[in-house]
Amino acid sequence: MFGALLVPTTAQTTLRSNPWAAVATPSTGPARSIGGYSNGCVQGAEALPRTGDGYQVARPSRNRHFGHPHLIAFIQELARSMRRDDPGVLFVGDLGQPRGGPAPSGHKSHQTGLDADLWFWYPAAASASALPAAHTEKLAPRSLVQNADQRPTRFFTPRVHTLVRRAASDPRVDRIFVHPVIKRELCTHARSERQWLRKVRPWWGHDAHFHVRLRCPDSSADCIDQAEVPAGDGCDALAWWFDAKAQADRKKGRRRYRKGMGSAASMPAPCNRMIK
Repeated sequence: MFGALLVPTTAQTTLRSNPWAAVATPSTGPARSIGGYSNGCVQGAEALPRTGDGYQVARPSRNRHFGHPHLIAFIQELARSMRRDDPGVLFVGDLGQPRGGPAPSGHKSHQTGLDADLWFWYPAAASASALPAAHTEKLAPRSLVQNADQRPTRFFTPRVHTLVRRAASDPRVDRIFVHPVIKRELCTHARSERQWLRKVRPWWGHDAHFHVRLRCPDSSADCIDQAEVPAGDGCDALAWWFDAKAQADRKKGRRRYRKGMGSAASMPAPCNRMIK
């Protein structure tokens, strides 16, 4: 019903000559996020070290481990917090490119240095010591959803609930995107304190990782936040995702979301200056 989000071939072709994907280093200047999450860039980004206390970057050769310092700090703090309670390791997927902007595959957002994909699963061997970078290049995260019957897999463990709740409870986080089945499971098992669920939003894909999005930093005057998340825990709004009669609407919505993925047109003026 939902499946992985794939980048259209036309977008892949367009981005072969995209300058944002070709830049290997961050820009100089004070850190600031510019524009919107799906149409922006980041100045003065930092690289997340490939290994750290409680985390490891997956597939570092993609060169998408850059972000605003607020994002780097958030990931490191979340990993340390989880490590204190759990021997597991937080595997970090894509953040953004060195200067943000549209990526050649996989994302429409991740452009302002405020988005990160964090895996639910981690390889057991990583608990003892960091895996070699070459090993992580071959890893694929495990799905938490059985698409055939829309039920959780064995990888949906209590740690998943703790990880998402802890991330969503951070005041820097604007919202978190997960597969609708995962949102439903979190709603089912959440206890009396449920305010954090408001930030957890159902979205296509996101069955093997969750997408964290931070709010615009106060120091980034040109950064554009998303509209405020609706009130409530969002659990009573899940029916549309599972209603067979709404399947055509879901397909239309997905096509609309994917339209223009990878486009670098009409970027904010400060971003255009940054890439020259």
